[in-house]
Amino acid sequence: MRYLDVLASLNRNRVRYVVVGGMAVIMHGVPRTTKDIDLLVDLSPENVAALAVALEQAGYRPKVPVRVIDLSNEAIRNEWIEQKGMKALMFWKTASGDIDVLVASPVDFGEAARGATTYEVEGTSVPIASIESLIAMKRFAGRPHDLSDINALERIRLVSDQQGETWP
Repeated sequence: MRYLDVLASLNRNRVRYVVVGGMAVIMHGVPRTTKDIDLLVDLSPENVAALAVALEQAGYRPKVPVRVIDLSNEAIRNEWIEQKGMKALMFWKTASGDIDVLVASPVDFGEAARGATTYEVEGTSVPIASIESLIAMKRFAGRPHDLSDINALERIRLVSDQQGETWP
């Protein structure tokens, strides 16, 4: 799995995160591609500090000249959102895909973490957002590919419901 080194670094540094976006949609069984990984993180100062260390250890740095710790400051996040239209703080590493850390979400981290399913991927635990959380986030984003993801996720949920499975 692409990004396994980053996810392992997040886990080693005890970062509280949930994988959202395209990678989470894929993990739920929707056949699609993605070029990045989206994360919803606990935005407490301690967790953001751990996030900064984990991403730096994995070789990632912000694409824009900001202090990573400012993710934990609601006033600064609101400024980024309102003045710059920022939806995520992007991190990059040469010849690797981007990592997007959401700065705004219709689903708060606690709710997403409670509903997440943890998958083991090559010995690394990976928390994946629930279908319900993903649908809410995709509705919030509202881009054409998000609407396509919603349709696919709703079909998966319908089939699972018909088979008697329950979703968190």
